[in-house]
Amino acid sequence: MAKTVSQLPPRGQVKPSDTWDLGSLFAGDEAWESAYQGWQSRIGQYARFRGKLSKDPGTLAAALEFDLDCDRQGERLEAMQTQMAQVADQTFRQTMFAEFEKLTHGLARFARLVDQLDGPL
Repeated sequence: MAKTVSQLPPRGQVKPSDTWDLGSLFAGDEAWESAYQGWQSRIGQYARFRGKLSKDPGTLAAALEFDLDCDRQGERLEAMQTQMAQVADQTFRQTMFAEFEKLTHGLARFARLVDQLDGPL
């Protein structure tokens, strides 16, 4: 018996009651922008772990906790950015997405740098 494949309707055709309410993540665009700026400023803080990860378990745990917190903040920002992209005009979407991509790549570069400087554990 052949299986039928269902396709999701375009988001514009989905009732709002059947979608996630991401509006609870941030009060508005200004709150998102503030959180984004705070998250962006954390990139340089990875450097504090450079050369120290293998010295003691507490430092490693702090680095992992810091990285996990950065990831969680990024996921929260990304969820809201996705919602904003659906309702914002094209120019704003392109600008915010480009900035988010730059920050994500920068964060990954710093994390790799810390890993390279300390070597494998």
